Amino acid sequence: MIFAAYNKITIRIRMKKLALLFFVSVLIVGCRSWSPISLEQEKAPINPQIPNLQLYAGTEYYTEILSETEFRLFRQEMEENIMNPYGDKFGSAFYSSRVVENKSGMGYIILSGLSLYTLNLVGLPMHRINRTIEIEIRIIDLKGRLIGKYTARGTGKASIGLYYGFNWTSAYDKVLYESITEALSDIRTSIDEDSERIKTELLKTEKEIENEE
Repeated sequence: MIFAAYNKITIRIRMKKLALLFFVSVLIVGCRSWSPISLEQEKAPINPQIPNLQLYAGTEYYTEILSETEFRLFRQEMEENIMNPYGDKFGSAFYSSRVVENKSGMGYIILSGLSLYTLNLVGLPMHRINRTIEIEIRIIDLKGRLIGKYTARGTGKASIGLYYGFNWTSAYDKVLYESITEALSDIRTSIDEDSERIKTELLKTEKEIENEE
């Protein structure tokens, strides 16, 4: 009886050590780093590009606090694809975003724990992230008048697994990058279709101010 009880305790200890080993393996082996800095922003300039604008996060009425990555992606999109980034400012562009859907695969974490992470050996993800955001860009002339408002949604996905996927920080960075760039790409298309009118309106306002001086 004593020997049987000892064996049971030994087996439990070994199983706990095995579970801990799987968990550490997920963190060390299965999780790779990822950074949007390593990826090039899509370069597809519209034609014609609109005049240079001052860039802000938020709206005309309040300032929005963004992560460095999010504002950098917005700035790069505007400077490389949408506007001529040189010379005088002919107005402003206000960027704002909100999360419209945020799915987190907590079920994978529960199943992984219940199986002592053995299911992760055959491909079950440790965790999955699926997030959709909505981006709005408002273009304002030098007199504070709304010239254009453009809205689009983008979705990013990432998995954390034993032999694939990303670590927690990198997974959320990947999701942020994918969702923003998808939405900005759609907004770029809308601005491209409207670029002649935007350019005309911005230059017209600049002439009005010159004539008033």
